[in-house]
This record gives sequence, C-alpha cells and structure tokens, in this order.
Amino acid sequence: MAKAQKKTTKKAAKKAPAKRRTTKRKTTAKKTVKKTTKKAVRKPLQPQIPKKIALTWQGALRLVNDRVVKLNTPRGHGTGFHIGNFGTNDNLCAIATAYHVVDGVHEWGEPIKVVHEATGEEILLKEKDRAVFTYPKKDLAVMLFVKPKKFNLPKTQIELIPSGSYLVPGVDVAWCGYPGLMSGQLCFFHGFISCHISGDYLIDGVAINGVSGGPVFYIDANSNRPKIAGVITAYIPNRRSSGDSLPGVSMITSIAPCEDTIKSLRSLGEAKKEAAEQKKDEDKTKDTKGE
Repeated sequence: MAKAQKKTTKKAAKKAPAKRRTTKRKTTAKKTVKKTTKKAVRKPLQPQIPKKIALTWQGALRLVNDRVVKLNTPRGHGTGFHIGNFGTNDNLCAIATAYHVVDGVHEWGEPIKVVHEATGEEILLKEKDRAVFTYPKKDLAVMLFVKPKKFNLPKTQIELIPSGSYLVPGVDVAWCGYPGLMSGQLCFFHGFISCHISGDYLIDGVAINGVSGGPVFYIDANSNRPKIAGVITAYIPNRRSSGDSLPGVSMITSIAPCEDTIKSLRSLGEAKKEAAEQKKDEDKTKDTKGE
C-alpha cells in the first residue's frame, strides 16, 4: 500500500507543473487580447487632406496687390499696374493703364505721380522721365520709366493670359483699383465674362470712376495662380429711353497689342523714340480717314 501511495503521489507531482503551464498560457493569451483591443480604440482617424488647395480670391488679390499703383495727375486720378521690368538689366519699369487716364496729361506734358500705396512710396514723372505707348482705339496705354531704387515693386511679373488664348463666357474674373469714392483704398470687384470680342471682353460688373486702368485677373486652374486678362477701361450703362440708367457692363481691354514692342526695348531713350514713331503712325491714320 505504501508503494502504491508513493507512485500516486509521484504521478500527481508530475502532472501539477503541466497545469501551471496551461494556466500561464491562458493568462498570456488574455493579456494579448486586451492590448490589441486598447490599440484599436486609441488609433486616431487621419483626415483626407487634398494634395492641392485651390487659391481663393483673397489669396489672388494679395498676389496682385503689390503690383497695383495709383496714378495722380493734375486732372484727376486713375489706376495702373506693374506688368514687368524690361530693357537692359531690367531697368525699365512698365505700368499699364487705360488710355483716357493719361491722354490729356501726356499730350500737354503734365506730370504724372505714380503712388505705390502698398509701401507708401511715390515717384513724380515729368515728360522727359517717361515714354508712353498709346492705343486710343483700345483705350489702352503703357508707360515706361527707369526703375528707381526706392520703388519696391516685385521683381517677378504676373503672367498674362497666353497669346492666342481667351476666356470663355461664364469664367470668374476680378479687378481692383482706387475708386473716387474711396481713393485711398484699393477696392476689389468681382464678376463673370459675359462675352469675348476680338481679344477684349464684356463683364457683368461695375467700373467706378478711378478704377479705370486697374488689372483684371482670373485664377488659372493649372498653375493655381492669378493671371492677367487685361485692363479695366470703361463702364457701359444700360440707358433706357426715359433717360435713366440700369446696371450695365464693363469693358476689359487686352494688353496683347503692346507685348512684343515692350519686350524688344533696351533703354528709356529707345522707348521714347519708338513711342514717338508709333504716335506719328496713329496721326497719319487719323488724317487719312479724315480725308
């Protein structure tokens, strides 16, 4: 009997460790399950971020703003904008505006003050300090002068709408300038292309006095940057037979006519000579038509 008890005891002793190992495995398995559950709960959700965020009109205006200037003359004021630096070592600064802003002033040799409101800097240009290319039929003018060191205009230019391309009706456009109602503030306007007319456009928006000559721009979807469509030149009210007016449309003039001429110029002297030759040709054309 004693031997049988001893064998039984030995067998029980041998089985005991096996039970402990099984218990440990179960415990480990439970702990693993708990850890996995905790990780799944705490994992944050990652929001879907677009690869390319579309430029807003506020952002586009900020990029255009530094290039807009106010043109003060003895006859009033208008708006202009920097279309780039040209000539040898980029020493010529080119400002586009509406022809009627500088027409009488330039003809009579009166001074034009260019005010860069973004920096508070200004420069007074006398007749000898500038060359002005005029396109009366388009109501377009481009003024060139030697870039002063203190005039802090951007070195890079905003791209113009590609030559040979045009905006179709329905495209969003915006323009800005210094209206007579608030001449010290650059004001923003927005509208849509109504129609395309031989490189120029009609848009469903207002052009208040003083805004003439301001840049008209659109947001290019491919580059996600603003591009210049032209110059705001006129507002055409919808006049009724009774004499009162209803809301009308504004005119955008393309800068394309002057692009090639300006890019080929090297100095202010050359620009003045070229502008004078162009003016003679315009006068001859007028005389011929008058006959």
